Order: sequence, then C-alpha cells, then structure tokens
Amino acid sequence: MVEFVFCIPLLALLISGMFFFGWALRNQQKVKVSDRYAAWRAVHNAKAVTDASSYAYNLYSEPGQESQRDQFIQDFTAGNVMDPTVEILIEQFLGSRSVNAQLDVSPGPAGTQQELVDAISNSDAESLAERTIAQQFPGSVSANVTSDFSTDTELWKYFSRSGGMESHHVRDGVQWRRWQTSTENAIRDLFLSDLDQAVGTVQDETLQENLRSLYVRNW
Repeated sequence: MVEFVFCIPLLALLISGMFFFGWALRNQQKVKVSDRYAAWRAVHNAKAVTDASSYAYNLYSEPGQESQRDQFIQDFTAGNVMDPTVEILIEQFLGSRSVNAQLDVSPGPAGTQQELVDAISNSDAESLAERTIAQQFPGSVSANVTSDFSTDTELWKYFSRSGGMESHHVRDGVQWRRWQTSTENAIRDLFLSDLDQAVGTVQDETLQENLRSLYVRNW
C-alpha cells in the first residue's frame, strides 16, 4: 500500500499526460485533414472549370452557339464548384473549439506547364500550347490552414502560445482524361475560323453540317 501511494503521483502524471497529448494530436489531425480537404477541393474546382469548358465545346461547337456555350459553362460551374472556406472547415473538421482559424489557398508549382509552353517557338503554336496546355494541364494547389483550440488548461495555453497549429499541403491536379487532351477545338478556332465563316454562308443548314463534318470530325 505504501508503494502504491508513492506511485500515485507518477501514475496520475502519466494518465493526464496521455489525455493531454492525445487531445493535442487529435486537434493536429483535425488541422491536417482540413488542410488536405481544402487543397483537394480547390483541385476539384479547377477540374470542374476545365470539364465545363470541354463539355461545352463538345455540345455547342458550331459558330453562333457561343451564348449557349457560355450558359452551359456557367451552369455547370455553379453546380460543381464549392470553394473551401473557414466556416466549412470548422463545421466539418475543426469543431466548435477552433478559434482564430485561417485558410490560404494559392496555386502550387507550375513549372511543368510553363516549360512545355516555353519549348514552343512558332507564334501560332505558342497560342495553341497556351490554350491546350497552360489552361487545361492539371495544375497543383497549395493550401495552408492554421487554427488554435480554446481550452482552460494552462499547460496547453503554454504550448500553443506560438500561434496555434498549422498544416501545409500541396495537391497536384487530377490526371488528364482522353477528351481533355484533345486539341480539336483550339485547332479549329486557330486555323479553321476562315473556313467556318465560309461554310456559314451556305444557305442549307444540312449542307453546312455535312461540309463541317469533313474537316471537324475524326481528328
């Protein structure tokens, strides 16, 4: 009994330390998960914008359908893009004890895209590379989340005096899909616009469609 009495302070310290560091690690995981979510969500938003453009050009690629194309892009983007915010992170990940939470989302490294564009020397090819690589190549996103957690524990206040927990995550864009690598629309706009205008002068719409199919389809 005397030995147990002497061990009680040590046991109490170990148990309290387990709870304290467990609570701290749990909060750190919350910050990391919310940071990864913010980066992945931002990448998904970028992909949704690319998808909207690709779908729109596939559905409304004919001259005179620009308004329909723009409306489709607007509707598709509105239904698939949800910007990560501090409020969403607190509600879904950080919890009600989160205070002074901050979120910073910015583009990540873009060296690969720029190297591909810089490797092109022809002016027309530069424009084509800009549209098919720089605008559609899966980019990366950098997200940084910081948060402190309110508590009455003086020891935690001592450890968190530096400004709370922080996590930084960089997420590369999704892989290209086959139809995302297609240069059909960019080539058509860049090199075949005059031909499109000439075909547009034909009165018969069926004949217009048949003529365009000769140089538009099966690229």
